[in-house]
Amino acid sequence: MKQIDDVDHTYLTLPPSSEVGENIHRIYDYWLEKKADRVMPARGDIKPEEIPNILPFIALAEHVKDVDRFRYRIAGQETSRVHGAGIKERFLDTLRPEKFGSLLQIHLKFVVENKCPTLARWTFTSKLEPTEDYNVIRLPLSDDGEIVDHILMVPDFKDAERLVASNLGDYEHILPC
Repeated sequence: MKQIDDVDHTYLTLPPSSEVGENIHRIYDYWLEKKADRVMPARGDIKPEEIPNILPFIALAEHVKDVDRFRYRIAGQETSRVHGAGIKERFLDTLRPEKFGSLLQIHLKFVVENKCPTLARWTFTSKLEPTEDYNVIRLPLSDDGEIVDHILMVPDFKDAERLVASNLGDYEHILPC
């Protein structure tokens, strides 16, 4: 297993720039289309058959309000390979290392509280191995149009095979909204 030494975080700006992959551009445009003139679309507005090429990368987190935590409801094949099999139904703040899960919880709370999408870059750092990174967009969904119920997440894994053994990284942030 790859040794990861530390984690930190930063947001990138939206709309996505050319530095991020096509899947992030596609899902962001799709989310905007489904959102229309609302603050955010509902989970039911997202139709898997309309985004088949992105499905392996998608993860859907449910906001469990009574405990203020987030649980994976859906994880595509590529997301499961990077974060580990068996992540469906798992609370995201239990991901290891602990600091990774804690930062993820903070980031998802930001999306819920601000009702806006975020784009960020994870940078995996190690004293012994080259730096690796990937981008991830997080898009709020709301069944009542007011309260964020779910967050749709789509990473842009540049090299998922090399990230499979990694589960910690620097997280770059610039406040997006």
